[in-house]
Amino acid sequence: MRKGLLLLLFLSGIIYTKAQNIVVTGLIKDKDNLALPGATVRLLPQGNYTYTDAKGHFEFLNIKEADSVVLEVSYIGYQKLVKTFFANRKNL
Repeated sequence: MRKGLLLLLFLSGIIYTKAQNIVVTGLIKDKDNLALPGATVRLLPQGNYTYTDAKGHFEFLNIKEADSVVLEVSYIGYQKLVKTFFANRKNL
């Protein structure tokens, strides 16, 4: 098991409003800047989850609008990462 999770969570164009709902998208990479396909990304506390695609991208659609989003990322061989992101209604 790799010590000290170095999953980097890159949120690009990330949170934007869409008729009272938001869309959360991002890219999961490791410390070597390599995409992590198949990583599990959970939206807390709701528990919604998705998996990253072959290029490490993920997306949550129609999420209730909020000032912040808490994401939990897990991947085999890495420690779990939980991170809070604050939105300014356009992007992070």
